[in-house]
Amino acid sequence: MLDWFVNLWTGLGNWLPWIIAALFAGCLNLPVAYQKLYRDCRSPLFNPWKSLGFYFWVIMQIALPALVFWLVAREAGKVPTHAPEKATVELATYFWAAAIGFFFTVFVNANADLGFFNFPMDKFYAFVTKLAYDRIAAEETGRWTRFEIALLDQLKTSSATLERGLLGLRRYFINDNAYKNDESERQKRLDECDRARNETNLDQQLDAILALLIHIRRQDLRDRLRDFGCSDAFLTQSLS
Repeated sequence: MLDWFVNLWTGLGNWLPWIIAALFAGCLNLPVAYQKLYRDCRSPLFNPWKSLGFYFWVIMQIALPALVFWLVAREAGKVPTHAPEKATVELATYFWAAAIGFFFTVFVNANADLGFFNFPMDKFYAFVTKLAYDRIAAEETGRWTRFEIALLDQLKTSSATLERGLLGLRRYFINDNAYKNDESERQKRLDECDRARNETNLDQQLDAILALLIHIRRQDLRDRLRDFGCSDAFLTQSLS
């Protein structure tokens, strides 16, 4: 039994450089994919770390680029077809891994064909990503809905500060550099602020405020809600 374990460990060690390169590709894909996840699940309360679906998503974002790297590198002769006797890997192999990791999301969304690999990677990626997204979205939607109900109670008792809060939101969007390359989107937010300020029906005005808050960064939400007169007790309970 001990000999078997030693042989297994030795064999695994010989493959280790290529395993590290494959995981390198997956790890480089992760931050790129996370930006898309953040945009798709946009919410100031976005906290995927509490979702089991997020960890499944992380595993897939690492494993699938690693698999693609392995197949591409093996086809190019950069990965041995049999267990190597010596663990040596070319530096260029890691550049291959980096390129696949950075461009994996673009690759699968473009329906690219590996040619020698007839597995529909784009469809499989879309399928497993949707499974994770659905799980994350369900939990985030529940959190945001509970937050909205509690926030509406706060806003209805502090209607005198709604004007100040909306002015704060307007200044926020004016100063937000995220819109510097998309002034039409900035103007859309500003127009929504103006319509909310001019709305005479309280319920519709509150709905407009909630729709605007979706576009606030998590780290800025507390200050914006203070402008609306929300209590520190509410902020601590809702944003922790």
